Amino acid sequence: MSVRTGGDPNQLLSFDGPDTVMSTRTVFVDPTGTFPAVLTRHHSTGSVGPASVEDTSWVFFAPGVGIVAMVTQEDVAAFWIYHVDTTTGKVLVSQ
Repeated sequence: MSVRTGGDPNQLLSFDGPDTVMSTRTVFVDPTGTFPAVLTRHHSTGSVGPASVEDTSWVFFAPGVGIVAMVTQEDVAAFWIYHVDTTTGKVLVSQ
């Protein structure tokens, strides 16, 4: 999918997908407990002018609870001036 913002042809946002269900499994999340969960992978890429971004997330969804754990990897770059590559993990702390 591509989206243009305003009238500037350099302001193009593009995203690819779709989200992918990887597997179903039981996940232990400290300190909240054990959950039956679906592991999904979400991937998107985008660009605005010379800047680009790539984001991949692995998310554990538990029925009746929501997101119980996730890992996000982000890569943002704009020419040789700016570059950030981060990986972040998150877990459900309380219900």
